[in-house]
Amino acid sequence: MDRTCPKIKRLRELEPLCYGIVLHLLKNEEEAVKVSQQTLLDLWLGKTGSLGGSPQAEVETLRKLAIRHSLSALQQRTRQHPAGCSFELI
Repeated sequence: MDRTCPKIKRLRELEPLCYGIVLHLLKNEEEAVKVSQQTLLDLWLGKTGSLGGSPQAEVETLRKLAIRHSLSALQQRTRQHPAGCSFELI
């Protein structure tokens, strides 16, 4: 008998989708792992969305949260490495 908490089970089902969204946006596997973990943790804690609704609503909540976290990571990356700082003079 599976005694896994339904919320944990659902997070495990959503994990590949979350990682796929984040990886698509960040194009960096290491960063995508961290961002998708944070996204799933926030979903678990109910900070910006929750589980327990319809499957479609859960996927939509996850999608929005994953995009928000990815954009935040991209913004931090841009602050650390501004685009204009790496060029060569001819």
